[in-house]
Amino acid sequence: MKLISCHIENFGRLRNFDHTFEDGLNLFLRENGWGKSTLAAFLCAMFYGMPGSRRRAAGENDRVKYRPWQGGTFGGKILFESGGHIYELTRIFGKKESEDVFDLRDAETNLPDFRFSARIGEELFGLDRESFRRTVFVGQLDCATRTTDNVNALLADLAEQTGDLGGYEDAMKRLTDAANRLTPKRRTGSLYRRAEQIRLLERETAGASDLDRQIGAQEQRRCGAEQRVDALERETRRLEAELASAQEAAERWASAEEAARSRAAGQEILRRLLETEETRRRSLETAAAVFPGRIPPRAEVEEHLRKCRDLERLEYKMQENMLSEEEQTRLTELEEIFLRGDPDGDAYGDEAGRIQVSALLPAACGVIVLIAGAFLAMRGYLTAGALLAAAGAFLAAADWKLSGGGRKRSGSAASEEYSRADARDPDRMEYDYLQKKERMLEETHARWTEVRRPVAVFLRDLGFAPREDLRSQLEEIRDAVDTWEDAQTLLREAETQRRELDQAAFIEKRTGHREVGAFSMPSPDPYAGSDALDQPGRADTADLPGLPDASRLRALRQKLETERNALAGAQRALDEAGEALKELRLEQTELEEAAGRLQTLRAEQETETAAYHRVITAAVFLRRARESLTTRYADPVRRNFSYYWEKITKTSAAGVYLDADSQITVEEAGRQREIDSFSSGYRDLAGVCLRIALADAMYPDPAADLPPLILDDPFTSLDDDKMAGAMRLLEEAAQRYQILYFTCSRSRCGTSFSDQ
Repeated sequence: MKLISCHIENFGRLRNFDHTFEDGLNLFLRENGWGKSTLAAFLCAMFYGMPGSRRRAAGENDRVKYRPWQGGTFGGKILFESGGHIYELTRIFGKKESEDVFDLRDAETNLPDFRFSARIGEELFGLDRESFRRTVFVGQLDCATRTTDNVNALLADLAEQTGDLGGYEDAMKRLTDAANRLTPKRRTGSLYRRAEQIRLLERETAGASDLDRQIGAQEQRRCGAEQRVDALERETRRLEAELASAQEAAERWASAEEAARSRAAGQEILRRLLETEETRRRSLETAAAVFPGRIPPRAEVEEHLRKCRDLERLEYKMQENMLSEEEQTRLTELEEIFLRGDPDGDAYGDEAGRIQVSALLPAACGVIVLIAGAFLAMRGYLTAGALLAAAGAFLAAADWKLSGGGRKRSGSAASEEYSRADARDPDRMEYDYLQKKERMLEETHARWTEVRRPVAVFLRDLGFAPREDLRSQLEEIRDAVDTWEDAQTLLREAETQRRELDQAAFIEKRTGHREVGAFSMPSPDPYAGSDALDQPGRADTADLPGLPDASRLRALRQKLETERNALAGAQRALDEAGEALKELRLEQTELEEAAGRLQTLRAEQETETAAYHRVITAAVFLRRARESLTTRYADPVRRNFSYYWEKITKTSAAGVYLDADSQITVEEAGRQREIDSFSSGYRDLAGVCLRIALADAMYPDPAADLPPLILDDPFTSLDDDKMAGAMRLLEEAAQRYQILYFTCSRSRCGTSFSDQ
């Protein structure tokens, strides 16, 4: 695989940027802030896309980080060669992954190419995004690397292994999850929880010796509580009757005073109701102002929304029946064959046959125009698509009608014989199928136009100009109708409340009485004068019984309260005794079931313990199998790593070790140390050597499509001696790979490379 050129429309700080790549080493020596890391990120995004993310910080979301500040199209193009073909790859990035646009074309024919999908990076290089960034793509300040399951699987395949390392981590995770679910060492494990249940049941069954004694004591307690409750209930009923009689007289006096006060509040209630009614009337007028014409019922809007959903289904059906470019070409070829003569070259021989061939050419043109219109309609250009499709349908239908009768009248014995032969011809079957598919497209589009027309007429009837997106427009109208209906309902409620208040005032004014409790008393006209309102306590009390003495009422209430408290206490004691007795008897029943449950739990514990040991054993064997397999293909990676290490450092790699998981250790002070314990320059050096070694092992065939090596200033921490070795390494690797090397310093590029 080879990069040829790229064009960046907008990506980060790069705008309207073009660059042509060369074979071998491509050096980008540019100042800080030029956009080197942005160009590297663009190349990665073009082959692997941009993953979706909910994070808004630019450092955590590439879509936010590289979205152009100045606006415009977010994306670009890449021209590359793979397998002897040259492709043009285009990606346009939206605010989220579902809005991205992917387009791949054959650069020679400019026709869409479907050899690769939007996952083109994985299909070209055999690496997912993470594996790509861990091997052949070296980001800025990110030289350290590690293998992934994807890399291990690719290495294993190249080493002629048959195991599926790509599923190791998933299998190990499932085993770990199963062990965690069963573990007896954590509270979340089922073995741990069941052991706790077993211990609890054992304690419960051990405490049943004195259960009968407790039941007898509770029965005696309950009997005494019942006698106490009966005596207190009789005294309480007597006091309640005496107090009720005294309170009735007091409540009548209070009701008379409350009636006078309520009349004073009548005017305030009426004023507030009128204000509310006016406010809701203004809200209704505001909601009605949205509609230029009439206000439709909600059901009518819903009916047209259902038609919009029918339009969407018809558009999907048109897309299914649309002839591809290859099918259209094939249909044209078959029309020429069957309208000219049989497939062996025998013509009909009469002038009518030649007339039919020429007459059908306008029909074919009409079909092409119809398909183009349907394609534009499905792309969102509804008006232009509908006009173009209607013109194509009219042209095809008119030409077919004019030419159909002639073909029928010009038939002869020879043409009938040819028709019988056609029925057995596969080309004829294909021709009939394509014609049927074309007719179905025309019929579906006609139905689409028929369904859309009443929706547009409905919108114009309401005073709205139809938009391209009829469904969204109708949903907005439906929301406006809901708002208007809600405002109308609220206004009716306010009017009803005001009328009810007016009616109550009118009745009171006519009768001169107002119902208060269980009796009526005369009252002044409602809302009529200030005399009655200024004296809220005034009432005719001549016919009321005497007002009870306040001290007597207080004494009755206190005594009743004391008796009620005593009754409540006695009732609680009775309830507690009953509940305790019920619980003791329930416990007696449960103890008989506890032994059975205990036996069941012990059996389940034994079964799950065996399963837990099997899971642990399987995880151990799986880990050993992976280690055994990775050890078998680790030798080529070690050899390549040692070679590149010595190429840069000019020292032996005897003290640098690479294990089966591609983890690097360095012998120092008598033992192997992790590479993270050393300087950043040492770590970067080891990381670059390991990445190129992995690439060599993953792609051993020099004739295969090799991915480009993208190096974003990986040697910032190297000293001068190691920098010279790094340049020698790039010179050698450039003989095999196309390398894109980005740096901002002349000291970190060799003298044999010129600035690009």
